[in-house]
Amino acid sequence: MGKLKILTVLSVLLYAFHVYSAEVQFTSSTQYLWYNNLITRDNERDIAEYLKVNVNKLTKDDKLAIYAYGRLNKQLTSSDDLDARLYYLYLNYEGLLNDKVNLTLGRHYVYSNSLSGIIDGGSLAVTNIGPVGLKFSGGREVLFTERSELSAKDSYLWMASAYSNFKNYYLQLSYAVRYDKNDISKEIIGFSADGPIVKNLSFYLDTKYDYAMKSTSQFLLGLKATPIKDLILKAEYYQSFPSFDYTSIYSVFAVNKYK
Repeated sequence: MGKLKILTVLSVLLYAFHVYSAEVQFTSSTQYLWYNNLITRDNERDIAEYLKVNVNKLTKDDKLAIYAYGRLNKQLTSSDDLDARLYYLYLNYEGLLNDKVNLTLGRHYVYSNSLSGIIDGGSLAVTNIGPVGLKFSGGREVLFTERSELSAKDSYLWMASAYSNFKNYYLQLSYAVRYDKNDISKEIIGFSADGPIVKNLSFYLDTKYDYAMKSTSQFLLGLKATPIKDLILKAEYYQSFPSFDYTSIYSVFAVNKYK
């Protein structure tokens, strides 16, 4: 889904709502960059313009909003055209179905304790259903080069997560899969937990399981103690190994031996 299609989808969705007097906020910044090209050793000069737009109060209850952020870049020493990068452009509606569902559509950043990335797609979060929450995200994954967006029509990212926050204990379990064309390039299961052990002593745990490698690719276990006021002591154990996409040539190496 390209930038024009995203704009079209968001415009059509706005017709489904009665638009009130909207509040629009613009933030702009300009950068002039002067550096040496590492390959040609030439002096380069760039000018970049960043623009951030927030549109609020599109509905009476102020639950619908649009957010956008992008960059235009021109290398002054080159005859190439402007480079453009759209970081995000999405519609966000909070509080659907009696404040239990939040909906995000467009280009936006998605995160879970398994994988994260920028997608052209949608996210659905279910909250306020007791101590449990659910979130589902999926769409075309957006990849960037150094200056602009990399065309990746066949790269997709899907994830689902469930979390619970009960009696000062937090748990999160997520599953994420990345597709490169029709092949699974990464499949990760993530689990996180934290909470108290005894008074002034708590733990936190964060681990990722690489389903294809059949191995734990990342493991973090920590203890946090506060014996006296304004003093925090931490002890951590951390272990990981390099993780490549299964479709990458580097995946043939036995990287799980290099922890």
